[in-house]
Amino acid sequence: MDEVVYLLFALIISVIAILVVIFMPKRLSKQEVYITWFVMAYVNLTIDLILGHLFDLYDFTGTSKITFHDLVFQATIGPPFGIIFLNFMPKRLSLFLLYLLPVTGFSSLVEWLSLKTNYITFKGWSLLYSVPVYPLGLCFLRWQLHFLRKSKL
Repeated sequence: MDEVVYLLFALIISVIAILVVIFMPKRLSKQEVYITWFVMAYVNLTIDLILGHLFDLYDFTGTSKITFHDLVFQATIGPPFGIIFLNFMPKRLSLFLLYLLPVTGFSSLVEWLSLKTNYITFKGWSLLYSVPVYPLGLCFLRWQLHFLRKSKL
């Protein structure tokens, strides 16, 4: 039963995020969306392999083994949320700093729901550790967008 719940949760959250990316008014070019998607997937996989697998701080999908589901959901949950946040991110620094609060809150809520559905199981990690990571990730995305636009990609 647990497997059905967390797979359904991950599937629903993925589909919703992807649909939002498809239908949202775009402030990002297709190239920016494409590059951001793959960078986010790579960063998510790398961080989760290091923290989750090597340091054994958390598990996905109820097992410490890396499964096909892990890879699919790593490529379809985080990247669209990153694109959505980047798409609506304010240009002015002062507004961006305020924007970090609701984005961090929303990201923490999704992580909390992931815990409640057993999609993620913490073994040495805490939701409190994730709170400062979300603003850092958004700062990275802001820098990446600046880099892409400056490079004229």
